Amino acid sequence: MLEPWALVARVTGGALADAPSGARLDAGLSWYLRRQALRATLGGSWRPPGHGASGGQLGLSLQHRR
Repeated sequence: MLEPWALVARVTGGALADAPSGARLDAGLSWYLRRQALRATLGGSWRPPGHGASGGQLGLSLQHRR
């Protein structure tokens, strides 16, 4: 089963050191295998220019559940 996902957020105040204020867009695709016991996710994060940490990231994660 494939599951697309997206998150649009606006962080204010910069309360966390690794979360500067500004807009953020995360999106990706999760692929469930073996009756949802294994999940592979390919996702990315993007912040628009003009904010402290602008730019993008791309990542791959694997999760296993008993």
